[in-house]
Amino acid sequence: FATEESPIEIQIDVTDMVKSYIADNPGETEITFALCEMNGNRIHIGSKEGGISSVALLDVRYEGQEEEEAAAEKAARVEQIKETLTKVAIIAVPVIVVIAAVIIIIVVIKKHKKAKKS
Repeated sequence: FATEESPIEIQIDVTDMVKSYIADNPGETEITFALCEMNGNRIHIGSKEGGISSVALLDVRYEGQEEEEAAAEKAARVEQIKETLTKVAIIAVPVIVVIAAVIIIIVVIKKHKKAKKS
């Protein structure tokens, strides 16, 4: 594949490396390749083996990704806590009002009975 930014294209056939890795590490489902850091990295992944089930899945990781993911997870947790507190408040406020009303009714009834006895 070519890019407009650079006339340089490097092709590396990693078929033998991957086959060797699979043979040496049966059961492993992940393999990692690293690129040096520079602007304009472009990656083209192709498969000499045909078919959808034979094509490698690509998971791109970059510097700072863990921090970004942690911040996003924290924001999601905070949002979930806010939603939970809102739900609790929606339930708790009417319950507190009902309990307060019952207490007031009981006090009024007791005062009324006490006033009748006197």
